[in-house]
Amino acid sequence: MSCTSSRRLHLRHIELSNIVHQELTIKCVLSNGPPTLCYKYEPQHSIENNYKLYYGLCLVTFRSVHNNNTDTVMLDKTTKHAHSIDVAIPNSHNLHSAITERLQKCTDLKEELTSIWQLKTAYIILLILSTVGIILNRLYDSLKLLYLRPAVCILWQKAETLCTRTCRTIRNFSAEQQRVSAWSVRPTHFENWLKYCELIIIIIIIIIIIIIIIIIIIVIIIIIIIIGFYLSKRILTD
Repeated sequence: MSCTSSRRLHLRHIELSNIVHQELTIKCVLSNGPPTLCYKYEPQHSIENNYKLYYGLCLVTFRSVHNNNTDTVMLDKTTKHAHSIDVAIPNSHNLHSAITERLQKCTDLKEELTSIWQLKTAYIILLILSTVGIILNRLYDSLKLLYLRPAVCILWQKAETLCTRTCRTIRNFSAEQQRVSAWSVRPTHFENWLKYCELIIIIIIIIIIIIIIIIIIIVIIIIIIIIGFYLSKRILTD
């Protein structure tokens, strides 16, 4: 994977995580401000009231854990429930294998969080969206566990479409089609020559018509003169 692709994937991951974090802050009443666009949203790493919300932090555990840096962790102080939220954007052909792999990595972290924070239950929430915007039914189930609205899926798809090459591909295709259309309607030299010939023929026809009209007028004048001369001669003779 090139540096550009890796950076693009990282930005997509951040924007999707920002959407989830902002929805959780609204749900937990940790933020009173209006919703912000995902690429402008700047999440706080730690927010707390009746809930604790950690974002992008490396969690300290009693023993070493392979994956202790989840995207978001939400702890409900009242019910002693915790949700470890992990965002993933795998390719379309390995969605299920990505889910299995993520669950295996987060199992140890779940046990450590339960032990350290003395939790009743700890949940591993996987939010999976493919690189082309495919949504699994599992995503809706995960949103229900977090008590988030299903419209988050639409926000995710919009962010994913804008971050990937999809929009750029469509834009390039449209520009190419416009260039092809412009080239197809562009007149050739032969077409220009035909237009010039048509214009010259029209001008010649108009000139011929004008000449014919002038000749007819001259003939009419000559006839009138001859008739006048004949009539005047006859009157003089009588």
